[in-house]
Amino acid sequence: IDDLGGKPCSFLVTLGAEDFVISEFVRSKSDGGDPDVDELFTVKGAYGENVSLPNGVIIVNKTLYFDPEMSLEKEIKVTKSTKESVATAYRTRVKSAVPSKMSSIINLSLNDVVPQRAEDILNTLLDVYNDDAVYDKQIVAEATAKFISERLQVIGEELHNIDGDIKSFKDKNNIVDITTETKRRTEGVMRYEQEIAATSNQIAMSKFISNYLGDSSKDYNLIPATTFDGSENIARQIADYNELVLRRLKLGNNSSNNPIVLQLNSNINSTKNAILASLSSHIKALEIKLANLENEERKISTRVGAVPKQEQEFLTIARQQKIKEELYLYLLTKSEENAISLAITERPARIVDYAFGGPIPVSPNKMLVMLAMLILGVGAPLGII
Repeated sequence: IDDLGGKPCSFLVTLGAEDFVISEFVRSKSDGGDPDVDELFTVKGAYGENVSLPNGVIIVNKTLYFDPEMSLEKEIKVTKSTKESVATAYRTRVKSAVPSKMSSIINLSLNDVVPQRAEDILNTLLDVYNDDAVYDKQIVAEATAKFISERLQVIGEELHNIDGDIKSFKDKNNIVDITTETKRRTEGVMRYEQEIAATSNQIAMSKFISNYLGDSSKDYNLIPATTFDGSENIARQIADYNELVLRRLKLGNNSSNNPIVLQLNSNINSTKNAILASLSSHIKALEIKLANLENEERKISTRVGAVPKQEQEFLTIARQQKIKEELYLYLLTKSEENAISLAITERPARIVDYAFGGPIPVSPNKMLVMLAMLILGVGAPLGII
């Protein structure tokens, strides 16, 4: 069938040796009304040639199994249905079952008059399910990659400016190597500097996520999930938020009055507010921790001894450089992890056995039908007598 207007219809094909006849054309009503039967419509055509029907064109070809002697005057009923009706019919016929309560395997089955067609439908259904799950993961990974790329650009520029400040400071004060001179005096504060850098990194990342959520232009956008590991609770809230946004995106932009969409929007907003509140508390706790670390670091620095003014200025700049470097390296690591996640197309569902049709029909049961007919054939006459 080349094109029948996308509307359901049916007709009868009577086969001949060199040509065929199409009759009893019925145009079904899409609204469920009485079908439009064209009893006067009859057309004769040759195999392999275009034949015009009331709402399209049809071509009838012979197969390798066509036998003129056995196929003469054979009638074939052809029915064309809409994609929606066929999908609805098969959706109700696909059955699923779990072998046991403790099993992680699902058995899918489909009864059809053509075993190969049932196999193809089930196998394609599994392929589409796996592809859709992989696509969801890729959407999150792509959003994360974009976010990391933007932050790398910003941090890279800041790091470049700090490198320029260090060069200017050394040129201005005629300093060649201050590391050797200050190493002996700063060993006691190295541990606090590392903790200060790590805490500052967590604060910066928390503020990045908070600003990202506060940007109205990014409403209903996925949150880069792999960039935050400072709090398991916040990471779990971000995962829940991304799951809600993915469900919202699948419903499209033309269903704003849908109750499901309205409920999803409400859930997304409430989850977003919960994340912002958690981030605010997390940032305040980190800032308190950072203030305590800096206070302890200053105390130890005082006990180490009087540090020349130039060295103090250099350490201040070097500390900023170290913080930016660690943050930049952290983002680079996350970028590589996200790139690997984007490249991996692991499917969530593993197929134990592909769909296969048995050699014996599931129904009708011939022996049961024959037994019922035998009982009916014997019992009906006896009952009448």
